[in-house]
Amino acid sequence: MTQPSSLTAYRRAGYVCIAVIAVLGISRCATMGPDPRVCPAIGWINTVEINLVGPVGDVDLVRLCIDTICTAGAEFPSTDTSTFSPSPEQTVIEGGYSTQVDDTTWSIAVDMSTPDDVTVQALSTGGVVLAETRTSLEWTRVGGSAECGGRGVTGPVELVIPG
Repeated sequence: MTQPSSLTAYRRAGYVCIAVIAVLGISRCATMGPDPRVCPAIGWINTVEINLVGPVGDVDLVRLCIDTICTAGAEFPSTDTSTFSPSPEQTVIEGGYSTQVDDTTWSIAVDMSTPDDVTVQALSTGGVVLAETRTSLEWTRVGGSAECGGRGVTGPVELVIPG
């Protein structure tokens, strides 16, 4: 019987080392989990709560404006321009829409943005501005993380409807 050559012994030792390194590397990945610094692929909708004070019977819509750009109506706007078009004097905040919670409370979605200085308006059925107020918003993150961001809320903003 012949003795293994030193070259064959080195090869076997090399294969064993590679196998050990691979096993250790795989087991380390399995115990560590995903990199905690990686943010998941998510999105969220930030909201502004609006409280109406005064006679609200004529209020048909509450919207939020940044300069001349305002949120859409009470439904999420369609991207199909044949079924949705903003009024000629307004450009719509992408992803922005308002929802009436009860007679005096509205929630306005502003997609993932966090605008600072805004104007809040209450409109009649005919589009007449019944009341408006300019305010600075203070946002609070209520989801996600500091590294990755997350859902934010602000308000309530009080809007006085004249009697």
